[in-house]
Amino acid sequence: MSRLVPSGHGQTVLTTDAKPYCAQFSHDGSMLYCATQDFKLHIMDTTRGFRSAATIDAAPGRWTITDCDLARDSRTLIYASIHGTVYLVNLSHFVDSGMRDATGMSDHIPLSLGGDFGVWSVRLSDDGREVVAGCSDGLIFVYDIETRQVIHQVQGHADDVNAVTFADLSSNMLISGSDDSIIKVWDRRSSLPAGKPAGVLTGHTEGITFITTKDRDGRTAVSNGKDQTMKVWDLRKMLEYGTVKSREACAVDLGTNFDYRWQSYPRRAGARKHPFDVSVATFTGHSVLRTLIRCHFSPTSTSNRYLYTGSSDGSVYIYDPVAHPSGGPPLKVLKSKSTSNSSEEASDAELQLRMLLTRAGEGSSERNFLMRLLRQQRRAEESCARDVAWNPNEPTIVASMWRGDVGSLEAFEFAS
Repeated sequence: MSRLVPSGHGQTVLTTDAKPYCAQFSHDGSMLYCATQDFKLHIMDTTRGFRSAATIDAAPGRWTITDCDLARDSRTLIYASIHGTVYLVNLSHFVDSGMRDATGMSDHIPLSLGGDFGVWSVRLSDDGREVVAGCSDGLIFVYDIETRQVIHQVQGHADDVNAVTFADLSSNMLISGSDDSIIKVWDRRSSLPAGKPAGVLTGHTEGITFITTKDRDGRTAVSNGKDQTMKVWDLRKMLEYGTVKSREACAVDLGTNFDYRWQSYPRRAGARKHPFDVSVATFTGHSVLRTLIRCHFSPTSTSNRYLYTGSSDGSVYIYDPVAHPSGGPPLKVLKSKSTSNSSEEASDAELQLRMLLTRAGEGSSERNFLMRLLRQQRRAEESCARDVAWNPNEPTIVASMWRGDVGSLEAFEFAS
């Protein structure tokens, strides 16, 4: 099992009316849950193939559900949007019914963080009692579900916190990644109550889009960055916060200010290296554009050997850090059958732009403007794999695919 890697072309297991922002398997692999931009929570029974088990209407929010997470026992689901409230859904009755009875799942408990800001990332602690949230304006919160109170609130970064997670099973260690390009490690027993990180991990030159650990082992993490790299970190090699070296490392600014949502990453910037890069490996090949692309370690059934990530080109990239300890090319690139970044059929919006172009004079400012709009329109309609999930029991990866304003979940299975 440890050497079996998903391959072949993806098959659609769920079509969604809006873009899926995140999708993951439950810890036991029996459930797949997904959150979409139209504020729907989709749950699939994966005990025998993929069966749509429930669709839940989420509480109203702004723009999209930004993130969601499922407790280890699958009985609690949390989700967030671009406002200061995280919502909790009790799935106990649903789980006990064998995922057949969704009664009661319309009652969502608000967990207020006490402000008007966006929540970009949420994670439950291993015991399901606490939530860590990464927010706009550099804010990080730890929330106690039982007491309904914020335990910790820190101004953790100089920019939006796009990713947070508990780093160990005790929930004493936290990691955060921000648009300020810095990853910070927090210790709740010492540094966090004082509002200071225990250490920093520097090496990315653009904002962090996602960070996670290897089964919350408290030692190893992987991150995606807008500098188009995926980096592996040994938390023991972090720079101690407050030292001269850490201050110098955090002061380095190699950002290009490009807008990853619409623009390509400047070629000249790819050659820039952070002078205080403490990562242990760097992998390139996938594209971290358009949205906050996510990456993960493969599950325990594979001995956590592989790294895998979504990509804005609509593919799933798998890397092997055992074969390439300091970084290297992808082991496999999985492409969906539905992925076609050069569609034969133009959309109505593209046809309208083409028609306007025929009337615009050569070299005119109007024509240049329309050409930019056309490129943006084509890019918006290309496939994009935002999140990826590897079944803990089987060599199957599910990708959260965007295609224009709609989406799908695509499953890639092992093919001999």
